[in-house]
Amino acid sequence: MRLKNEDTMLILNSIKAFMEINNIIQYAIIFVMALFLIGCHNWLFKSAQSNPFRRSTIDLTPQEQVVIYVGLFGGTVLLMFWIIAPISQFRLDGLIAIGVTSISSLFIILTLKPLLGAMREDKLSYGFVINQKFLLTAYLIIFTELSFLNWFKEITIYVQTPFLIFVALYSVLIMIVGIYLGIPKNDDGKKVLPTQWRWRLVIVLNPIIVVLLTSLLVKLVLSIILLVQ
Repeated sequence: MRLKNEDTMLILNSIKAFMEINNIIQYAIIFVMALFLIGCHNWLFKSAQSNPFRRSTIDLTPQEQVVIYVGLFGGTVLLMFWIIAPISQFRLDGLIAIGVTSISSLFIILTLKPLLGAMREDKLSYGFVINQKFLLTAYLIIFTELSFLNWFKEITIYVQTPFLIFVALYSVLIMIVGIYLGIPKNDDGKKVLPTQWRWRLVIVLNPIIVVLLTSLLVKLVLSIILLVQ
C-alpha cells in the first residue's frame, strides 16, 4: 500500500508542477513533443526498406470489436467513478456522462481504426492536425472528457487535479486501444508483432501522436469555454 501511495503522490505532484507552468509554455511543450514524435515516425519510414503495413487494413472480428468496446467503455466508466466518487455524489449528470461514453467509445473505435491504418502506411505531414479522420477522433475524445467535466458542474474545476488525472489516464487507455489496433494479423488471423523493431515502434508512436495532438485541442477548447464565460 505504501508503494501505491507514493505512486499516487508522484502523479499528483507531477500534474501540479505542470499546471504551475505558464499556459503558453504548456502548449509549447505538448506541441514540441508531438512534432518530435512525428519526426521520429517519418525517420522510421525513411530508413525502412519495405513497409509491411502498406495497403493493409485493420480488420477486427465481431468478437474483437465487442472486447475492445467493453474494455474502452468499461475502463472509462471505472475511471470516472474512481475519480469522482470521493468528491461528488452520483446524480443525473453521471448518467449523461455514462450515456455519452457508451456512444463515443463505439465511434472512437470506428474512427481510430482507419486513422491508425492510414498513419502506418507512410510519412506524416505536419498538416496531419487538420486531417478529417484525426479531427473526428479528437472530437469524440474531447466530447467524452467534457461530459465527465460536466459531472463536476463547474467548468473551472478543469484546472484541478481530479479532472487532469482523468484526462491523463483516459489518454493512456486510448493509447492502449490504439496500440492493440495497430498490431497486424498473420495469415491465420492472429495478431503478431512485426519482426523489425522500427515497425513495432511505429505501432506505439502513432496512438501517442494522436493523444498529444488531441491534448492540444482539449486545452484550446477549455480555454475558449473559460474565455466566453
